[in-house]
Amino acid sequence: MTEQELISFESEVKSLWEQGELPCLLHLSGGNEKELLPAFEAYHKQGGGWIFSTHRNHYHALLAGVPKEVIMEKIRIGRHMFIYSKEHNFFCSAILAGCCGIAAGVAYAMKLAGEPGNVICFIGDGGEEQGHFYEAAMFSAANELPILFAIEDNDRSVDTPLSDRRGKALGLENLFPCVTRYKYNPMYPHAGSGCKFQIKFKEEAIERMKPK
Repeated sequence: MTEQELISFESEVKSLWEQGELPCLLHLSGGNEKELLPAFEAYHKQGGGWIFSTHRNHYHALLAGVPKEVIMEKIRIGRHMFIYSKEHNFFCSAILAGCCGIAAGVAYAMKLAGEPGNVICFIGDGGEEQGHFYEAAMFSAANELPILFAIEDNDRSVDTPLSDRRGKALGLENLFPCVTRYKYNPMYPHAGSGCKFQIKFKEEAIERMKPK
């Protein structure tokens, strides 16, 4: 998948949102294509493993190999924060840093079983401030697990910049070798597309969200 294919997919989602074709608010990906593409290329070359993602998971799911139509169907029924794939070992959580402990447990099980591959657990810079992330990173480092916690730093927790939240505190990439960080400028706000007009949800879109 190319940078333009990622952008085009998310642009289509943005258009559906602004046209009222989606049943609820969503979190769009964008601005970090250049950082993610080489990371996933290396992940697949090394034999894959598991990917753990966040509420902002469209790009991660696409690059993990989850088919576009599967992701789009989840988006259309209002389940965009609940994209899972057993086939592609892809899991996500809308809970802040909610996957960290699970990801560490999977990496530990892989090491005990002698399984090949690696685990990548993505979190935002807001998720970095959660205690269970620190605990998962500490456990992973102590046990030399095949895992990398990737902090996607867009300098905001919803709309509050990192400096206002933590001052000059150092990030966990300075403490643990299993933690890395990349910074990027997000293409979209925390939620929605940033459009200046009212979104009117179509009745048929809302109906798709109801359990059948």
